[in-house]
Amino acid sequence: MPKFTIRSSEQDSDAFEAADWPTAISKLMGRFRRGGNTVHVDVNDTGAAEIWDEHSDMRFLVDMDNGPDTGFEMPDDPTADLWDAPTPGSGANNASEPDDDQSMVMRTAIAALTEAPTDAGACEDAMNLLLTHVPAESGSVLLAEGTLLRFTSVRGPHAADLVGTTIPIDKGIAGAVAISGRALLVREARHNPQYDASVDHAINHVTRTLLAVPLEADGNVVGVLELLNPFGADTFLPWHQHFARDVASSLARRFSRR
Repeated sequence: MPKFTIRSSEQDSDAFEAADWPTAISKLMGRFRRGGNTVHVDVNDTGAAEIWDEHSDMRFLVDMDNGPDTGFEMPDDPTADLWDAPTPGSGANNASEPDDDQSMVMRTAIAALTEAPTDAGACEDAMNLLLTHVPAESGSVLLAEGTLLRFTSVRGPHAADLVGTTIPIDKGIAGAVAISGRALLVREARHNPQYDASVDHAINHVTRTLLAVPLEADGNVVGVLELLNPFGADTFLPWHQHFARDVASSLARRFSRR
């Protein structure tokens, strides 16, 4: 099993074992205060990950000391010419922060998610809402089903390949979010040798930047909302993150009413 070392200016380095990099990240999440803040994960080209909370001085560097390289090489981004604008509209045309009138319309649409006739319909509405306003290549809602996360609603070039499929709830970035209950913003995920690239590899996709937000109802994580690969930038802006958390919160509320 690979061994990971945590380095911090606030404490001595310590090492622990984890099956893979996302599991290591999940273990580290407990060192951050639980709340609505996004934990940032910036991966460099050696595979080390700097992890930090935007509202505190906590910063950690997580590096793998040993273990196999599970990454894969794609010299070109196969998604470059494949993206289809989501329905309705294209977030690529709405890169600027919304004004007061737009924000009011967005808040109304967020509130309406709790009134959708079905859970699946609410997930579809959430994806439509997000990708109408956020310039992202892809997005998905994954709902927890026992030990699995199911792609319930998917937008992007490979939506047809992913919708309805499942991944283990304890694997990948989505699994790290489901386990920790903390939102994660990961930049340059493919550089990390322990990034779980199985989904990307299966559908010939490259995840560069990923924002994953938990759907939390009654203290339990019931799913994960993901946005991938912002257009024209290497990260999602603060208002994208706040908007995604608001959408996730409203979507989760319909589950808490059961």
